[in-house]
Amino acid sequence: MSDLEKQDPAFTVHLNGSGGDIKGWVVVDSLYNGLAMGGTRMTPGVTEEEVAGLARDMTHKFTLAGLPIGGAKAGIVSDGTDRERTFRTFGRTVKPSCTAASTWASTWASPPATARSSSTRPATTPATASAPPTCPSTGAPTTSR
Repeated sequence: MSDLEKQDPAFTVHLNGSGGDIKGWVVVDSLYNGLAMGGTRMTPGVTEEEVAGLARDMTHKFTLAGLPIGGAKAGIVSDGTDRERTFRTFGRTVKPSCTAASTWASTWASPPATARSSSTRPATTPATASAPPTCPSTGAPTTSR
């Protein structure tokens, strides 16, 4: 197992219904200049571990494709009965968390060329942050590496 495969995701946001009745996760496996991208899996049996694995797969896909984007994935525990309502609730629930996480992550993205030589600011990822991010909806700490 490689060192990359042993690393925890950059951060995980737990969704527990703050915008409606919903349970799920948004896992950002890696960031590249503050960016990450992935899709959403919605099944009754999806787990946080599965979503984290899918986010890691997205990191590998973008790396192999040569795209400068980190990997992420969302998971929603649902049978898909009312997809539109579920995704609207998901959007309302995750928007504040992802907006705050994105703002937090962008402060750790690559600085302008004039600041790159500075030893006081990290160059790429939030791995060197002094405190883990918290979910703005619940105040609960999110998983961070």
